Amino acid sequence: MKYILLLLISFPIFAQDQVHFSFGYKANTKSTVETETVADVEMSIQGDIDTLPEEVVGRFPVRVVSKNVKVQSATTGEISEDGKYPIESYVLKDRNYYSVNGSEMIEKTSGAVSLEGLKIKGEGLPNGKINFLSAEGANVTEELKEVIKKVFTQAGELNDLNNKTVRLGESISVKLPMVIPMNSGDQVSFDMDMKYTLNRVDADIAYFDITYFAVMEFEVESGYINVKGSGYGTMLYDIENTYMPESDTVMTMEMLIPNGSYNFITKTTSSTKMITHFESGVTKSVN
Repeated sequence: MKYILLLLISFPIFAQDQVHFSFGYKANTKSTVETETVADVEMSIQGDIDTLPEEVVGRFPVRVVSKNVKVQSATTGEISEDGKYPIESYVLKDRNYYSVNGSEMIEKTSGAVSLEGLKIKGEGLPNGKINFLSAEGANVTEELKEVIKKVFTQAGELNDLNNKTVRLGESISVKLPMVIPMNSGDQVSFDMDMKYTLNRVDADIAYFDITYFAVMEFEVESGYINVKGSGYGTMLYDIENTYMPESDTVMTMEMLIPNGSYNFITKTTSSTKMITHFESGVTKSVN
């Protein structure tokens, strides 16, 4: 009997071995999400470059590094007698920076659309749905307002992991939509395969490894566009409070674009770090 008790202590029978994702706004909470994305793009040309003007050839290779820093908060109030609760989201910071060929990184002020100062108001409904009320900000057009409304009201539904369950050691595969703009004004759309593997659960925090992979070929007027992508990362998920405290990912994308007797080649390495600060039961009201 003594050995049976020791085994039960060493291997708890109530240890959590699976995670169910459930994203969305919870009443009476406050969260602040800090996100930093850095993209390092190298562009070069190959082939019969003698057919190109010297001023064009002289521009390559070129390297552009861009960075976006965003801080956004979401505050919800208490549930009222009719079952509703207020929601307010505010973009505290949205700044863009860039560097060309190793120059000092500076803030991009022209041609960049910043959502800094954007304030969104809505309410949570008794049936779990979200009702959009308003969006205010200097750069909020009617077209952008429709996009904000869709993202805001669907909340966690837009996350492909929502309502999925994964067991310890198992993986969930989802599709990440990607869009690449072309010089012609068109764009190439495809899906990148993403896999989330649950490694462990510790104190209600689930630890995931992430992998990315994509190999695509598209036919265009000048030939075939070849795209190769891969990446890796980690993600934490708070089971009790249903949010992501942290995620850290790196992705590499290589693309060959034909243009007659020569090709454009781009290699992009992007990294995204996200940290969420979460508080529960501290918000009494939202104005």
